[in-house]
Amino acid sequence: MERDLAASLGTAFAVGLLIGLERQMAIGKAEQHEARLGGVRTFPLIAVAGALSVLLAETLGVWVAAASLLGVVLLMAAHRVGASAPEREGGVTTEVAAVVTWLLGALALSHAILPDLGTRLTTTAGLGVVVTLLLSIKPRLHAAVRRVSDDDIFATLQILVVAVVVLPLLPDKSYGPYDAINPQHIGRMVLFIGAISFTGYLASRVLGPGRGLTVTGLLGGLVSSTAVTFTMARRARTEPDHAAACALAVVSASTMMFLRVLAAAGVVYAPLVPRLLLPLGAMSAVGVALMAVLARRGRTARPEVSAPLGEVPLKNPFELKSALVFGLLFGGVTLAATAARALLGDAAILLAALVAGTTDVDAITLSAATLAKDGLAISLAASAVVVATFANTAVKAGIAFITGGAAFGRRVGLAYLAMAAVGGLTIALQWVVG
Repeated sequence: MERDLAASLGTAFAVGLLIGLERQMAIGKAEQHEARLGGVRTFPLIAVAGALSVLLAETLGVWVAAASLLGVVLLMAAHRVGASAPEREGGVTTEVAAVVTWLLGALALSHAILPDLGTRLTTTAGLGVVVTLLLSIKPRLHAAVRRVSDDDIFATLQILVVAVVVLPLLPDKSYGPYDAINPQHIGRMVLFIGAISFTGYLASRVLGPGRGLTVTGLLGGLVSSTAVTFTMARRARTEPDHAAACALAVVSASTMMFLRVLAAAGVVYAPLVPRLLLPLGAMSAVGVALMAVLARRGRTARPEVSAPLGEVPLKNPFELKSALVFGLLFGGVTLAATAARALLGDAAILLAALVAGTTDVDAITLSAATLAKDGLAISLAASAVVVATFANTAVKAGIAFITGGAAFGRRVGLAYLAMAAVGGLTIALQWVVG
């Protein structure tokens, strides 16, 4: 029992010390007019005050803890009132951090909330680290927020309204020919793909134009590898010296596309992943190897090619128009694949995948995974997904040739051919082995 008490008090003190160190460093960087509430000594004391308050409350009553917290708040209020006018205009981050520090100290001793000692101390320490991190990344966080536009926020709010208001109202029932259209399922798939794309889009906006080409391609591949291919091909035509660097971004985007497809298929129907892992994993591995080769050639040819080549004009995937377009596309592909299967047999799904992949690989991936969930052979569904990636890759190779010129097209085309050859070989071996 004594060890438990010592560990709890020690954790409370350590959390306060950690937050206090960050606040002390912030004081050194603060402008002269900013208020200085406390630092490396004050915050450990606040945390210990919270811990002791809970400990005393077990005997004297909960009013002790309430009075202690009120006292901390009043002290901060008095400090704020007594400060000069310029100091009072500053933010309240430190004051809020002080209250959180008191609460974390109290949590370290709160047996009733978290009876298990290990869970209680781990939770307290983890929250303390998160709070300290949040306090310390203020400049980076503010810089990231400045890169997010009002249009991005508005578009995201639109789709969130659809997610929390419209989606629950959509009927979870099949309609249309072959019962292929389920509005609820289509809505879920739109949100799922939008979430993946939005992750890459937001990361690209937060990181800004100073990121490297490999990161440019990888993040762009989460949103649209086709957009990356078109942008970099156009840049390669106008700046031939940067052709290797542009090819690096294009190959990076396609490599990420394979991993994205694997993740999307796995979320819809997990048993499909083992069948897709070998071909898509092999193509990704080839892509990574080619990225290393292109990066080395780019540095050898011209050192500055590692510099950023500008922004890829990616659209917010959570924009309402983009979401509606993908919903219609997904519904159309699902209907076409289901009809082809009903009229021509299961093997017709490969033809549907070949056609659909030229436009969008996500829609046919989700459709094939859904059909596999409904009874289509896993081997056939996996083949359809891989065929769609082949078709999409062929289209991007054409874009590279037409937009970037013959030399750039050959460079990208050979890379795509190597990835497709390995993927085709692995899928053929799977069919032979069974």
